[in-house]
Amino acid sequence: MRNRILFFYSSQDSGHHRAAQALQSAFSLHSDVETLALDSIECAYPRRGRMIISWYTKVIKNIPLIWRVLYDNHDFAVATKDFRKFFNRLYFAKMERILKEHKPNVIICTQAAPCHVAAAYKGERGNGLPLVAVITDYLVHPYWLHDKVDLYIVPTEETKDTLVDRGIHREKIKEIGIPIDPKFMSSYDKLKKRSELGLSREVTTLLIAGGSRGMIPVRRILRLLSQVNAPFQAIIVAGRNKRLWLRAKKMGRKLAFTTKVLSYTNSMDSLMDASDLIITKPGGLTSAEALAKGLPLIIVKPIPGQEERNGRYLIDQGAALAVDHLKDLPEVIEELLLFPQKIEEMSRKAQVLARPKAAEETARAIMELVERIE
Repeated sequence: MRNRILFFYSSQDSGHHRAAQALQSAFSLHSDVETLALDSIECAYPRRGRMIISWYTKVIKNIPLIWRVLYDNHDFAVATKDFRKFFNRLYFAKMERILKEHKPNVIICTQAAPCHVAAAYKGERGNGLPLVAVITDYLVHPYWLHDKVDLYIVPTEETKDTLVDRGIHREKIKEIGIPIDPKFMSSYDKLKKRSELGLSREVTTLLIAGGSRGMIPVRRILRLLSQVNAPFQAIIVAGRNKRLWLRAKKMGRKLAFTTKVLSYTNSMDSLMDASDLIITKPGGLTSAEALAKGLPLIIVKPIPGQEERNGRYLIDQGAALAVDHLKDLPEVIEELLLFPQKIEEMSRKAQVLARPKAAEETARAIMELVERIE
């Protein structure tokens, strides 16, 4: 009998989506498994999904204090418990239709909101499907907590301890890592990849990513990097932001350092191999991918809450540096370029933290859970 696994993530091209895709790739190695991944926002709001994502992005970008107050606020989570219970019930009919249509025998959530709806539905409707929560940040917030979750996949021992402190039974938690695409286990020749990109083989290379939704000011970063008095070159990934791609390409022709500007790409693994540092926001998936490549992170403009805490973890472990004020970026980069042994040390520490096989190990743990329950 084939196992049908249903994933819920939130928003196309997000880290939650990439985690689901990584697990789908891992499950493809199991001949008795078929998978389906659904965007929970599109399921809940078929006509307004994009508008909701746009609103969310604007709130985080323009009023970050609101998100900081709401995120990982235990008192707020307790105060809104009844409201969230009522809100979850609004989606039970849609959840029931999805389960009847696809008939899964396990549900995996890579984002907290659909996980809480699925857990509430399971608790009130008596559905016995195994429910797995895959935490895609290095620390966990209270909106993941629910006694109807059968298995939590977490990235660190600290995350595991936090869940236990908040009432989750230890035997329900497996510390495995953040699932990333298996291709990040492969490595490309650094110098050859630079040549393929039209870059110098020998010059230190920066990778700038995370600007597709305007969450980091890529053009300002490029202007600031012009102040660096040491040789380097830069790869800029603009994602699906065509305006940024055009402006960065135009700007690159006038800069004192060489740039390669790319739009959306499925080759972040090889771009990371070509690079020595990445300037980015510390999203869980981006961070886990960089660690797998031994690529030190220079953290700018983290989202309040989850990304701030991801950044703190990476900095404490020696794999990242934070630039709290962008005006300080040239000084930070210049010091690293002048003392490359610091980059090498950060790279070694990143490799120690790396969990490149997390997707494969997570798939195995979930199959064990399904066999146990059956």
